[in-house]
Amino acid sequence: MAPDVSTMEMITSDSEQKLVAPQAAPRKFQIVYRNLLTFGYAHLSALYGLYLACTSAKWQSIFFFYILFVLSSIGITAGAHRLWTHKAYKANMPLQIILMLMNSLAFQNTATD
Repeated sequence: MAPDVSTMEMITSDSEQKLVAPQAAPRKFQIVYRNLLTFGYAHLSALYGLYLACTSAKWQSIFFFYILFVLSSIGITAGAHRLWTHKAYKANMPLQIILMLMNSLAFQNTATD
């Protein structure tokens, strides 16, 4: 896709004229050590859990994991994402409480962040 000419600046010199796109400001990255440790631990735990699921877990444990996974996914998508972030719909207080509890299963900060 061609750059937008209206945002470009005209630079003139004695010999030629050319359009130059504006330069973006350099980004400053910040390491959030709490999230780094949390996600690192979560991934290591997931690998260990996968190992245990294949070697010694009972089917009841795997079923319980699946139920928690579905509930936390609904809490993130229906609650944190669609209800509080985009305000795509309105929910009464009991449904908001249920979605907050389901969202807390995902360990992704608070419901209103």
